[in-house]
Amino acid sequence: YIANARLPTEKAHGYQIMKMGEAFADLGADLTLVYPSRAGRQIGGANPQEYYGVKPNFFLECLRTPDPHWLMGLSGGIYIKLQSLFFIFCLFFYLLGKRGEQEIIFYTRDSYLLPLLRFFPQRVVLEIHDFPRHYNFYLRYWRRLFGLVAITAGLKDRLVAAGLDGKKILVAPDAVDLKEFESVNESKENLRKKLKMPLDKKIILYAGHLYKWKGTDVLAQAGNLLDDNVILMFLGGTGQELIVFKNKYGNKNIILHIGRVDHNLVPKYLKAADILVLPNSAKLEISKTYT
Repeated sequence: YIANARLPTEKAHGYQIMKMGEAFADLGADLTLVYPSRAGRQIGGANPQEYYGVKPNFFLECLRTPDPHWLMGLSGGIYIKLQSLFFIFCLFFYLLGKRGEQEIIFYTRDSYLLPLLRFFPQRVVLEIHDFPRHYNFYLRYWRRLFGLVAITAGLKDRLVAAGLDGKKILVAPDAVDLKEFESVNESKENLRKKLKMPLDKKIILYAGHLYKWKGTDVLAQAGNLLDDNVILMFLGGTGQELIVFKNKYGNKNIILHIGRVDHNLVPKYLKAADILVLPNSAKLEISKTYT
């Protein structure tokens, strides 16, 4: 499994990658997760398996990769383009050492790695999460894949419309590990006391990042229509997006911002709420079709 991702990360894709690794290994795969080092910006320098609470049933291979993190503030995606280029360079030499090994399957969710992977005569599977704007560049690489995994039926429809064989596309939506919720046996009242959540209000909770396409602005504005006995709680958000959101809606008594919490606390917050909302916006394709 090849992932150009900062691990661990506060973003959801890190957890999804690690749970996929655990699931593959549970099914008997001899799995190695290959990912880049990132200039000491891993959360607390934690081991990804320990941070996400997944079983250590697969190998981790962290490639030492130059990380031009000082370019992050520049426009045009300069940082991620350079960082990706450095990772591709390091990955090439890593894979050269694997050329003699047989029966390897490359699994990735990064389309831009496909031009490199085609140089190695192995089966390649792409897990696709959105439809790139310049998809014509990737079409020739997609057609050579052993298979594709699309996380929504809408994504599969777009891939088929682009000329790909629907028989090679598996629709597998992002899943949930219910065991993490079944292990939370406390009452809603006790959970609210521990988490310092209001006991005398109905709580409507959204968990996730505060990106515009997530519809969080719509949910926050809908608070104007609610009674005083209801609280809108937003769980998540980091950095500038959280600052902007708090500045915009921080003066509303009906809205409570929690910010980001440790992953193991999320099931407790969700179980302590009355209603959970995913207010995706139909105005943007990533929200309407790919989520």
